[in-house]
Amino acid sequence: MRADARRNRDQILAAARRIYLAEGFTVPMEEIARAAGVGVGTLYRRFPDRDALLRGLAVDAIQRVTALGEAAWKEEPDAWSALRRFVHEGGELNRVVAAVRPHLIDAVPEDEELFRAGVAWFELLSRMVVAAQEAGDMRADVAPGDVLLMLNLLHRPLPGLPGDLAAGLPDRFLDVMFDGLRGGGTPLSGEPIERWWT
Repeated sequence: MRADARRNRDQILAAARRIYLAEGFTVPMEEIARAAGVGVGTLYRRFPDRDALLRGLAVDAIQRVTALGEAAWKEEPDAWSALRRFVHEGGELNRVVAAVRPHLIDAVPEDEELFRAGVAWFELLSRMVVAAQEAGDMRADVAPGDVLLMLNLLHRPLPGLPGDLAAGLPDRFLDVMFDGLRGGGTPLSGEPIERWWT
């Protein structure tokens, strides 16, 4: 992709992330183009319809979050610290993925790029969870699928909340989640969830 085409794509995705998180998915595509500073024709050449834009948002967000996680894995002193940094730094990107997921859930198994991006993200999360458990920093009665589901629930948009409150909730509740994931604590009901898809 040429530099100008990539720049346009990045501007479109950044505008869509910001607007869709604030206003929902009914915002006209023309408003996304205007906010991105590109022509409507440029937007539709790259993303022919709303589904294509949502797919692009999901793939981009998952890949960006995975890159943040890989950096945390290399730079942090232990897996527990890397995991905390990974999920906190994901912030807006994780909220995008959680918001877009219901619109794309049927497409994921058939969409190779989207599926590959999700697998890479989950493999990184799994590596961190297992290493943190082996180090004794994380309780042993949870599995990577548990953590994934908790993250999805924490980042899912809640209608009716003021924007500033909604934006701050994930980080606050992630801290509560990590306190619960520490080694020890009350035994959990049910079995650990490794994964629920095939």
